[in-house]
Amino acid sequence: MLMRIVEFLDDWYFSYDGHEEELVKIPHTHTMMPPNYLDAKAYQFKSLYRKSLSLAPRFKGERFFLTFDGVATTAKVFVNDELIFHHEGGYTPFEVEIPSGDIEIKVEVDGAEQAHIPPFGGVIDYLTYAGMYREVYLKRVSSVYIEDIFVSGSASKVIDVDVTLSSTTSVDKLDVIISYEKNVVRAIQLPVLNQKVVHLTTLMKQAKLWDLEHPYLYTVEVRLKKGDEVIDVASTRFGFRDAQFRSDGFYLNDQLVKLVGLSRHQCYPGVGDAMPRLLQERDAEILKQELGLNMVRTSHYPQSKHFLNRCDELGLLVFEEVPGWQSVGESESWHYLMLQNVQDMILRDRNHPSIVLWGVGVNDSSDDESLYTKANLLAHDLDPTRQTGGGGQFGHPQLFEDVYTFDDFSNAPLLSTKKVVKDSKIPYLVSAHTGHMYPTKRYDNEEQRLEQAMRHVKVMNKMMGSKRISGAIGCCLFDYPTHMEFGSGDGMCYHGVLDFNRIPKLSAFVYASQQEKIPVMEVGTSFNIGEHAGGILGPIYVFTNCDYVNLFKNDVLIKGFYPNHREFKYLKHPPILIDDLIGDMLQEEEGMTKWDADNVKKVLMASSMHGMNLPPRYKLRMAIAILRYGISVEEEMGMYGKYVGNLKDSHTVYRLAGYKGGQLVKTKCLGSVRNPRLVAKADYEVVPLHETYEINRIVVQVRCENGNVLPYAFDSLRVETLGPIELVGHAPAIVGGAAAIYVKTTGKGMGDVMIRSGQFGDCEVEFAII
Repeated sequence: MLMRIVEFLDDWYFSYDGHEEELVKIPHTHTMMPPNYLDAKAYQFKSLYRKSLSLAPRFKGERFFLTFDGVATTAKVFVNDELIFHHEGGYTPFEVEIPSGDIEIKVEVDGAEQAHIPPFGGVIDYLTYAGMYREVYLKRVSSVYIEDIFVSGSASKVIDVDVTLSSTTSVDKLDVIISYEKNVVRAIQLPVLNQKVVHLTTLMKQAKLWDLEHPYLYTVEVRLKKGDEVIDVASTRFGFRDAQFRSDGFYLNDQLVKLVGLSRHQCYPGVGDAMPRLLQERDAEILKQELGLNMVRTSHYPQSKHFLNRCDELGLLVFEEVPGWQSVGESESWHYLMLQNVQDMILRDRNHPSIVLWGVGVNDSSDDESLYTKANLLAHDLDPTRQTGGGGQFGHPQLFEDVYTFDDFSNAPLLSTKKVVKDSKIPYLVSAHTGHMYPTKRYDNEEQRLEQAMRHVKVMNKMMGSKRISGAIGCCLFDYPTHMEFGSGDGMCYHGVLDFNRIPKLSAFVYASQQEKIPVMEVGTSFNIGEHAGGILGPIYVFTNCDYVNLFKNDVLIKGFYPNHREFKYLKHPPILIDDLIGDMLQEEEGMTKWDADNVKKVLMASSMHGMNLPPRYKLRMAIAILRYGISVEEEMGMYGKYVGNLKDSHTVYRLAGYKGGQLVKTKCLGSVRNPRLVAKADYEVVPLHETYEINRIVVQVRCENGNVLPYAFDSLRVETLGPIELVGHAPAIVGGAAAIYVKTTGKGMGDVMIRSGQFGDCEVEFAII
């Protein structure tokens, strides 16, 4: 007889500050928030969540527990108006035992920032939102039950299992069943022998290793028994793998892997941190499948179990850290809660094979020898299989952890490791870069967007060429709301390679172009000189994983271009520099010899970089052209307008054709904008419901007839929904050629979303909810 039942608890009554009580579903946020110009105080109030339960024991000694995955920022739990538990901190789970019978549960939530609770105590560069924003469960177990399972599988195919029991009374054995894809591969019975922690070590010669490309996952199921009767059952997933940072890099299963990643916050438009499963998983998919990354940093707190589960499934490595930002609190209670966060984080997540580093120091904080020594010792005691890192130290702090994690915002592009840490035996990881050093909006001018992208290129190239640096984690995946002390004056940090809606900027293609699974080609210009000050077009880069790119102008081949291995020799796929927009046209249309045409072409292309302030060597070439052809400066400017600026032809179209293995794999056309239209696509055509409601994201874009997003398109939108769905928040507007609409499920069936723009037309999206 299986005794354990875990039930998701939905439908809580929510009230605050005299407002009328309403029935809400979990996850739930205190209040819907705008994306910018928001008031961080808006969610910092006290609220009450209330639910009635009727708990009849199925057998003598049955026990009942409430498990809260995350409540921000503090939670007082009452049973029949009696306070039974008080939890402080919004990023780790907690469990409360409750009595049987007819009871009323009340959870008093306080969303205020309180100085004695991490990450507070100073200013912090992110919002903490508030509410019962992660799942809540009712767990029913016998009087003796399985408290915890800790599993470690190594690359040598040895598995260690520690099963912690609530007590050893009235139980005598347990079964450990190991399975792969629901097929049992090993079953072992162990005596309990009055041990609260029962240990198993066994070799599994046929086990498949968990790695980046083949993240094989196994399941351990433990059955606690009294005689032949099953008292309790619990299970967890794990993988067989070794992960180690060494002085010469990071090794996964003894293979050197260069870590390329981005940091991630857990917030979303409108709902803040209260996002259910699907879109949590979607962020992991964007990181691994679309951007081709192999690592993520959970900046700066433990994140959703759904996100971490998907990282396990995808083979995406994780650097997970405790809540904090620069400030180490002075009070004893702050230090106590910081260590409690270390413990809760590790106990919750130590079975995830994706996690390879524990961040047990506060991000970018000064040293605290006593606290950080305790944190590091605690981490190793709870999990001796993983190394620890700090929170991205500034300067030359002491090293209490195993890996030197350094937030390098030098834009050098990276500092010499010798300048940061003297001991060359210490593993070294760049835990943050770029970010606030060059905030960029998706609709900024082309120079701004290109510069942000190239900063990421230069950091990645420098890291790839270093034998000391294990990897580099860019700041960050997407733009995020913050306190008004930070950001761009509107409460938004534009540090991401995606915007807040997870819509890519140019810099996203820097990362996407380094993978092999899908062809990528994005151009850093629209070829419009009017976009640039003084008509100076500037460097033209193509971010692609193609072997080469042919450039056509009005279907006339200009030239084939190849990756810039000379400047970025350590990248697998360096960006391609387009340094010729003219080809043979000067010979064909101006009657020049090849030698003269090449000279004049170099001058014209140099003008696209420097304007009239040409370097001396190009002035000499221009002088030669003037002497040989009698070309005046005005005529040279006319040639620039004709052949580079396309001022004589308003319908010029550039076509880039990307080839891989001799095959055409990607084409992109750029030219004058015609027929701009609204297009939309949902993340999921089929939305599976799990424990609670889901939210589907619909990306809306304004595209021209060539399929390019128009970065300077702006318009309001009207949104109508049909079926078992409802709009989350208010209808968004097209900003920089794109928007995202979030719709929440209210049942099963077909959802229909009609989107209308006064300028760019209408479009419709349908999806199934099952």
